[in-house]
Amino acid sequence: QLEKLMKPSHYIRKCLSFAPEKLQYRMHHMDGKTDLSVPVKNDVEYLRILMDSPLISTKFKNQIGPGLVRYCLMNQQEEHIEEYLAQIDFAGMSRENRNVLIELMIEHGYHEKAYELVHSYGYDGVDQQRLAQLAAYMIRTRDVGEDVFLLELCMSVLLAGGQNSAVTSYLAKYYEGPSKRMMSVYKAAQMCELVDVAELEERLLVQTLYSTEYVEGIYEVYQGYRQHNGREFVLQAYRCYYMHEYVVNGMVLPDGLFLETCQLQQEGRLSEMVCRLGLLKYFSECGQLDHYQMKEADELLGEFMSRNMVFAFYKNLPERLCGRYQLHNRVLVEYHARPDSRLKIHYRMSGDQDAFETANMPNIYDGIFTFEFLLFMDDEVEYYITRELESGVHSLCESRYVCGIEYRDVNHGGRYAYINHMLYLREQGNYKELMNMMQDYQKLDLLTDKLFKII
Repeated sequence: QLEKLMKPSHYIRKCLSFAPEKLQYRMHHMDGKTDLSVPVKNDVEYLRILMDSPLISTKFKNQIGPGLVRYCLMNQQEEHIEEYLAQIDFAGMSRENRNVLIELMIEHGYHEKAYELVHSYGYDGVDQQRLAQLAAYMIRTRDVGEDVFLLELCMSVLLAGGQNSAVTSYLAKYYEGPSKRMMSVYKAAQMCELVDVAELEERLLVQTLYSTEYVEGIYEVYQGYRQHNGREFVLQAYRCYYMHEYVVNGMVLPDGLFLETCQLQQEGRLSEMVCRLGLLKYFSECGQLDHYQMKEADELLGEFMSRNMVFAFYKNLPERLCGRYQLHNRVLVEYHARPDSRLKIHYRMSGDQDAFETANMPNIYDGIFTFEFLLFMDDEVEYYITRELESGVHSLCESRYVCGIEYRDVNHGGRYAYINHMLYLREQGNYKELMNMMQDYQKLDLLTDKLFKII
C-alpha cells in the first residue's frame, strides 16, 4: 500500500506566496470550496482572479461563483458582481442554493436578475416576504400591465399572507381566477383600504353568477358594488339570481337584500317578476307586517293570483289577505322537481275504494309544480305523485294525505266559511242557528247572482 509522503495542504500556500500568478495553485487552493460556501476574506481575491481569467473553465467558475457572489452581496462589495452573476449556471444549482442567492439579490436590490431567475426556475421555497418585495418592485418600476406570471407570483404572496398594498392593488386590477381566490383579493383590498375596487367587485359578481357558486361574503361585494355605482344590469342579475334561489330552493338571504327590494318596489322600479315573488314570500315569513308592507303584500298577491300562480307559502300571509283572496278553501299540494319533469297526481277521497283520479301537475314557476283541492272540514284526500321517466315508466315521488281546514269566519271567508260553519252547527246539533245560517247563505247567493254576471 502506497502512502503519500507529501500533503498538498502543507505546501500550496507556500507555493502561492512564491508564484501568485500561477492559476493552478489558486485552483487547487479553492478546490472543494464550492457552491455557497462563504469564502474567508483572504480567499476572495483568489476567487476574483479565477472568475476574471479566460483560462478557467465555465464548469469551475460555476463551482466557485456562487460563493463569491454571496460574499460580495453580504459584504456590499458589488463591483463586477453582475459579471459574476452572468457566469453562473443557475440551472445546475440545487434549488435550495439558488433560492438563497435569489433572496440575497432581492435583499440587496438586484431585483431584475432575481425576477429573471424566479421566472425561469420558479419560486417554490423562496421567502414570501422577499417575494412580496420583488413583486412590489416590479409593479412600481415597470409598466407591466396584465402579466400572467406576475399575477401568479402576486397571488402566491397573497395566499401566504405576505401581501402589501402594491401587490393587492395589482391583483385587484387584473386578477381573474377561482371565485374564492378573488374573494381573498377583495378582503385583502379592504384591509389595505383600497378605494378603486369596482372592477374587481364586478368580475367577482359576474363570475359567481355565471358559475352559480356561492362564496361566503358575496353580499358584501354586492353592497360595495352598489356604493360604487356599479352597472344596473349586474345588480339586477344578482338580485334575480338570489331571489330565484330563495323562492325555488329556500336559500337563506340577508335581510338587507329584502329591504332593498322592498324599497325598489315602493319606488316602482322592481321590474323583475322573480324579485316581486321573492318579496311576497319574504312578507309571508315576517309574521307582523306594518301598514306599508301590508299594502305591498296585497298588491303583489293580487298580481300573482291574477296570473293563476298559487304557492303554498300564501297560507302564511296575514289572515286578512288569506280571507280577501279566499285562500282558506284552497288546499295546495306543492312539489319541487326539475323544470322539464312531467308529473302526475293521483288522488281519491280517503276511505273511498274507487280508482284514483289522475291529473297533470302544472309547472307554475321553474320546477314548482302545484295542484289544488277544494276541501271542507273533515274532508281528507289521499294522493300520490309520479314522475314520468324517459323510458315511459312512472316513478313514485311522494305519497300523503291532506285534510280540509276548519275555517269558519263568515266575515272574511266567503262561501267556504259559511259551508264550514253550517257543517259545524250540524255536528253540534244546533239546528236553529243552522237554519238562520242557511237563510243568510241563500240571501247572499241570490244577491251575488243579481250583482255579478258571468262574462
